[in-house]
Amino acid sequence: MRVHLLSRHLGGIVLSLALAGCSSWQVQDVAPAQLFENGPPERLRITRGDSTQVVMDQPRLGTDSLVGVSAGAPVAIPLTDVRALAVRKGDTGKTLGLIAGVTAAGLIVSAAAMHDCCGPSGLGY
Repeated sequence: MRVHLLSRHLGGIVLSLALAGCSSWQVQDVAPAQLFENGPPERLRITRGDSTQVVMDQPRLGTDSLVGVSAGAPVAIPLTDVRALAVRKGDTGKTLGLIAGVTAAGLIVSAAAMHDCCGPSGLGY
């Protein structure tokens, strides 16, 4: 029973890490027009002139503003108010670290289950 609960919690932790751990926001040192040359990113984090940040889904470049959806509502931010743009990028190092961590945790849980179930020798006697 204890091992089952531990594996359930471990699964939740791994899922949380997988969703957030393998990518990060990377600031783009290009003008908005250059960022959209190869098609729009799926998501964009915009830092405004007053240092507030807006995460925009489905961003589009208008003539004088960035238009998209933030928190389920339409939003438009004037280009003159944009201080920095960041996009989500995958991170190979974080991904490999996550895989190594999950593998190590699985081995530890398996060893603990074997010890609880069958004793230190794993033979059951």
